[in-house]
Order: sequence, then structure tokens, then C-alpha cells
Amino acid sequence: MDTSATQPSAAPGFQMVQQALGKSPSELRFHHEGPEMVLAFLVGRAARHLDDVHRQFTDAAQQAATTLTRAVAGTTSINSGRPAALRHAGRHPRRTSG
Repeated sequence: MDTSATQPSAAPGFQMVQQALGKSPSELRFHHEGPEMVLAFLVGRAARHLDDVHRQFTDAAQQAATTLTRAVAGTTSINSGRPAALRHAGRHPRRTSG
């Protein structure tokens, strides 16, 4: 199955900064002083954070797709790919009034 057309970009934070400012996030800190340097640092940090969150979501989506593919093939159940803590998340013991 060719998923290249559906693959998200590798680093949206990096690309966003590159497109908007014409420099990579790491290059920003070398071209400013004072308040501009602080802002450049924050933009670079935000770009790295966005890239990290993007990678986490991409990994989770790929794992979910693999689990669903295996479930359709009959080689696993839907919940088998989830950690036990997540399988039981949201379940609360019954409360009794008394």
C-alpha cells in the first residue's frame, strides 16, 4: 500500500518558520540581539515543540492504522494494541449510595 501521498510533512514547525521568515529556526538566533533574540529563541522553541507533537500524533496514528489492519485481517482484536492503562481509562467503579 502506497502511503506517500497521505504522509504528513516531516517537520511542520520547521517548515512554517522557514516559509514565513526565510530562515530555519536555528538560524534565527544568530541574526538578532536583545528582545529580537528572545523572540527568535521562542519561535525556534515553539517550532521544535510543534514538530515533537506532530511526531507523537503521527506515531500514534500509524500504530492505530496497524492495529486496525490486523483486526480486519483477523489476527488481533481492536483493543489488543492499547496499553492496559488506556483500555481501562474512563471506567469508574459503581458508586453506591448509602
